Amino acid sequence: MQRAQTALLGLLTFSLGLACAGLSPVAAQEPAAAPAAAPGVTAPRAVIPRKLAPGILTVIPPVLADKETISGPAAVQDIVDMPGLAVTPNFLPLTQTLHEMAKEVTLRREVWGLEFAFKPLRMVRVDIPQPNGSMQNKLIWYMVYRVTNRGEHRGPTSEEDRFGQVLYGVGSVNRDIRFFPHLVLEGLVERTPAEIEAAAAAGRAELYQRKAYLDRLIPAAIPAIYARERPGAGIRLHNSVEISQVTIKPSVAGNENAVWGVATWENIDPRIDYLSVFIQGLTNAFEYETNTAGEVVFKHKTLQLNFWRPGDWLQEDESEIHYGVPIVDNAKKQAEIYSMYQVTEPLDFRWIFR
Repeated sequence: MQRAQTALLGLLTFSLGLACAGLSPVAAQEPAAAPAAAPGVTAPRAVIPRKLAPGILTVIPPVLADKETISGPAAVQDIVDMPGLAVTPNFLPLTQTLHEMAKEVTLRREVWGLEFAFKPLRMVRVDIPQPNGSMQNKLIWYMVYRVTNRGEHRGPTSEEDRFGQVLYGVGSVNRDIRFFPHLVLEGLVERTPAEIEAAAAAGRAELYQRKAYLDRLIPAAIPAIYARERPGAGIRLHNSVEISQVTIKPSVAGNENAVWGVATWENIDPRIDYLSVFIQGLTNAFEYETNTAGEVVFKHKTLQLNFWRPGDWLQEDESEIHYGVPIVDNAKKQAEIYSMYQVTEPLDFRWIFR
């Protein structure tokens, strides 16, 4: 009897202690519930990044050639023309003198490239601030794009053979990249009768006039474009200056390290029918040549995206912009269309040097 009273007294004491602590024998063994949100405050929801449907993005991988890592052999004319270098050595072959070696120099370098993915060329109307302080509603053409560093760039390698001669080759290189975009929308506009007459008077009989528009920084258009495109949580649409400040790291498993940007153009001639977007900065590949005047002309590897727009100039509609080169039944007209894009076949895109 005494033991039963003692056990009962101990149980009552334990229960009283739990009650003072705001617990119960059962609740003490259950996991704590999630804290409730404060009155008037909405609990944050997990944001799921937006996943684009297949085909929304057109992806163009970089095209790198081993020969783009080499320039020459060519003469370094500044050294060849230096006075006093053309000497006849007493103990070396003539080909080992600086003057002779400068006549055939091979320059080697790393060549990198970025993957370029883009959404369809579109339009949006926004109010643009003017120099006089007023607002003007304008039609802005734009292209949302993504650049990704997939690695596997090309770079020179070297090793000595058993005779001590250096053998050069080309291998894979992974490195961070900075993208300095240069996007130009260029197209052909059919001349008016008055323009045709003026062109003929100047000795030019072309029916079409070529016009070019450089990507412009239009901060007022970015919010409207972002709200429409909804790229996803944490994704920023950089303009052409902002994106050049971002270091694009090589993709790794589970993280592409992709960077998004947007190009914007204004005051596009509404009569434009055949157009291309030329993009430089996706690779550092280049070539150079000496023109007839003796000047060295550099050409940068450029991505050309082709589009066509069959609509009229009275009502511009983005749904009328098509990717690629139009195909017609008339062979003569088709050849004329090819010449407008400077191609010989219906290419949606191509890599060129310009």
